[in-house]
Amino acid sequence: MLEPAMLHKEAIINGLKNHIYDNEMIFYSGWNGYSLPEFPNEFDGTNYRYAILDGDKVIGFFCYTYDMHSRCLRNFGLYSFDKGNIIIGKDILCEIRRIIKEYKPHRMEWRMVGGNINPCAVCTPVFSAAPGRVSRNAFTLAMKSLLRASI
Repeated sequence: MLEPAMLHKEAIINGLKNHIYDNEMIFYSGWNGYSLPEFPNEFDGTNYRYAILDGDKVIGFFCYTYDMHSRCLRNFGLYSFDKGNIIIGKDILCEIRRIIKEYKPHRMEWRMVGGNINPCAVCTPVFSAAPGRVSRNAFTLAMKSLLRASI
């Protein structure tokens, strides 16, 4: 289940801190260092941050940005504190489907480390479509990439 991250700030921060020296942090942040995400008490209308829950336990963090003027989804972030938990994939899939249906984005952008194995193999897939349409193939590829990174 996804809940606003501001309700679970400490659990998310502590979960990320537990992985500070792991190679996985490089894959999440895209560089050797990292900075903790911010959780403002106000919603700016563009930056969505969620805690992923399994019951009452925080098992991950998911975020994205939606620009309503360009109808673009970007800056996806996903970090799993419970590797292999299928709840993460199911919850993210539901959220991605919801935002595509609700926002009808013109473009989806994200960056990831290819295969989460080689930190030098950074790829940046960008999908554009006719206004209000993100193709089914683009959506499927985006989901596979995001979910592969979380497991």
